[in-house]
Amino acid sequence: MLYSTLQDYNEKDYIKVQQVLAFLKTLDLKELELGRFEIGEGIFANVMEYETSNINERQFESHRNYLDIQYVISGTEEIHVSPYTNYEEAVPYDLANDLELLEEPHAYAKFILNENEFVVMGANEPHRGAGMVDGMPVKVRKLVVKIPQ
Repeated sequence: MLYSTLQDYNEKDYIKVQQVLAFLKTLDLKELELGRFEIGEGIFANVMEYETSNINERQFESHRNYLDIQYVISGTEEIHVSPYTNYEEAVPYDLANDLELLEEPHAYAKFILNENEFVVMGANEPHRGAGMVDGMPVKVRKLVVKIPQ
């Protein structure tokens, strides 16, 4: 699935995504240790664990320099993604962490990501995740791959 607008779509980004996904298929993702590891060419990944919570209490975020592949290794979470990049900042951009916290966009899609499913968010695409499904918090183990623009 690709969720974007024609103005924001960059086909070069998705060539890198295909290469990373092919690489990930060679790994036993359930055996990855928590933390960051380098993939190459400025691409890196973070393996994290957390408990889901009320997604409406979480802020949208975006990244200017990286696109995200978010892959759920175990658990289930709700995630919201907007293709609209004309958003309002809630907190000024943090260059060191490539993180911009945002006001809720005027429109976004809601997804449930289950084990072994992933979503790709382009740079500047607002998103928020770690949402509990059906009001029940669960432990999620997730791989987030950062691909530079």
